[in-house]
Amino acid sequence: MTRTVDKKLMISIIAIILGIILVAGVAAIPSDAAGKISKNKAKTIALLDAGVKKSAATFTKAKLDTDNGIKVYDLEFLTSKKEYDYEINAKSGKILERKVKKFKINKSGKKAIGKNKAKTIALKDAGVKKSAAIFTKAVLDRDDGVKIYDIKFKTSAKKFEYEIAAKSGAIFSKESKIIKKAAASYTSINQDKAISIALNDAGFKKNQVQILEAKLDYDDGTEVYEVEFVKGNHKYDYELNAKSGKIIEKKVKAIKTPVSGKNAISKSEAKAIALKDAGVNESDVTFTKAVLDIDDGIKVYDIEFRTSGKKYEYEIAAKSGAILSKEEKEIKKPVADSTSISQEKAISIALDDAGFQKSQVQIVKAKLDYDDGIKTYDVEFIKGDYEYEYEINAKSGKIIDKKVEALKAPLPGNNTISKSEAKAIALKDAGVNESAATFTKAVLDYDDGISVYDIEFRTSDKKYEYEISAKSGAILSKEEKKIKEAPANSNNISRDKAISVALNDADFNESQVEMLRAKLDNEDGIEVYEIEFVKGWYEYEYEINAKTGAIISKDVDTMD
Repeated sequence: MTRTVDKKLMISIIAIILGIILVAGVAAIPSDAAGKISKNKAKTIALLDAGVKKSAATFTKAKLDTDNGIKVYDLEFLTSKKEYDYEINAKSGKILERKVKKFKINKSGKKAIGKNKAKTIALKDAGVKKSAAIFTKAVLDRDDGVKIYDIKFKTSAKKFEYEIAAKSGAIFSKESKIIKKAAASYTSINQDKAISIALNDAGFKKNQVQILEAKLDYDDGTEVYEVEFVKGNHKYDYELNAKSGKIIEKKVKAIKTPVSGKNAISKSEAKAIALKDAGVNESDVTFTKAVLDIDDGIKVYDIEFRTSGKKYEYEIAAKSGAILSKEEKEIKKPVADSTSISQEKAISIALDDAGFQKSQVQIVKAKLDYDDGIKTYDVEFIKGDYEYEYEINAKSGKIIDKKVEALKAPLPGNNTISKSEAKAIALKDAGVNESAATFTKAVLDYDDGISVYDIEFRTSDKKYEYEISAKSGAILSKEEKKIKEAPANSNNISRDKAISVALNDADFNESQVEMLRAKLDNEDGIEVYEIEFVKGWYEYEYEINAKTGAIISKDVDTMD
C-alpha cells in the first residue's frame, strides 16, 4: 500500500516538474539577432492562450508582417470545431488581437469524389460542354467546417462559380455571371510588343531593367497585358490594351528604405511637386486628398487630385520631397443617369425568373446600388432551403447576375432570445459591465441561413465583435481588439452635425444626395465620423473628428 502511494506521489512530482519546465521553456525561448521572437515561439504562445494542443491544431497561416510600423506574427490555425486568428507582437510576444470562430457545421469523413468529378458535376449543372469551358480554379477547401471544392470556369459569354461538397458531390452554391462586355476575339499585339511599349514610355531598354511580370489578363471583359519591372530603386506597373497597345494605366513606386528626422517640405510644397510632375496647372485641378501619413516607417504626403479627364495619386517623401510613387488614370465616361424600373418591379423580375410568387418566399433584401457606375437593384430572398441573390439593371430590368445558394444549416422558425439577451450574453463572455460598454452595433441578421445577432461594443481600451445565434444564444464567433490609444474623454458632436459639416463642405443639401451613410469609428485612438454619400456620378467620403468637427480627410471619386 505504501509503495503504491509513493509511486503516485512520485508521478505527481514528476508531472509538476515537467509543467514548470514547459512554462519556463516557453518563456526562455531566445529571440533572434534582430530582437524578435521566433515563429515557433509565436505559435506556442497562441496555442497556450487558446488551450489547444499542438497535435490538435492545423496551422493555415504563420507569417511575419508589419502593422502600423510594428513587426507582428499573423497566425491562423484550425481544430476540428473552431478557427483561430492571432496577431502577436514579434518583439515582446504580447497578444495584440485574437479571434475565435466556431464552425456552424462540423462534418467529418473522407472525400467521396475527386476534383475531376466535381468539375464534371459543375459542367453538367451549367449545361456547358468541357470543350467550351476554361477552368480558372479547381481546389479543395474548407467552408464552415465542411470540405468543399471551389470550382470556377468561363465560356466566351459567362463566368461560373460552384461550391461542391467533397463528400457527397452536392452543390452548395452556384453563380453564373454574364461578361458585361465581350472581350476582343483576338489579341493584336504579343507579349514582347507590350513590354516594348511599356519600356519606351518609361524611357528604358530591356537590358536596363528587371522584368517581374508580363501576362495577358482580363479587365471588365477587355483583354489587357499587365507588365511590371524594376529599375534602380523604382517599380513600374503598366496595364495595356491587348488589341490596340494603348496604355490604360501606369504606376511608378519607389522601393523604400526607412528614414528619420523632421519634415523638410510643407503640404503646399508637396502639392506643387505633384502638379509640376503631372504637368497640370493648379487652376485646372480639384484636390481630393492631401494628408501627412506614415508608410513603411517613412513620413509621406498622400496627394490626390483630378482634372476633367484624369485622376492622379502621388506619394511624396516629407523629408526630401522625392516622388515615391505616382499613378495616373483616365476617368471612365459615366453611363446615362436614369432609373426606369421601381424596386417592386425588380423584385417581380427576380421572382418570375426563379418561378415563385411573392407570398411563397421570404424577402431578405431589395435595394438600389451601384456596380461599375451602373445603377442596379440587389434582390435577395429565401425559398425552402435555398437563398437566391439577383443583380438587376435598374434602367432596363435585365438580369446581370444571379446566384442560388443552399443554406448550410436550416433556417430557424422563431428566435428564442431577444436583442437585449444577446447583448447580455456578449457582455458576460467578455467580462465587461454594461455601464462600461458603448454599443456601436446590435442588429438581427442572417448568416448562411441562420438568424444571428451582430453585436459590437467598446470599452475605453478595447473593441469587441460578437455573432450570436438568435435561436440558441450560442456564441458563433467573437473578436476582441485592443484600441491602440484610448480616445479622449470628451463630448462628441452629434451624427447629424457631422453629416452637416460634410454636406456644407461639398455644398449640397441632404435632399440632393443619395446613399447617405454615417458611422462613428475609432481611428488610432481618435473618434471619427465616417460620412459617405453619392451625388450624380461622384462618390464622396469624409472623415470628421468627432470631438472638434474638423475635416480630417475627404475623397471625391467617380463611380467607375
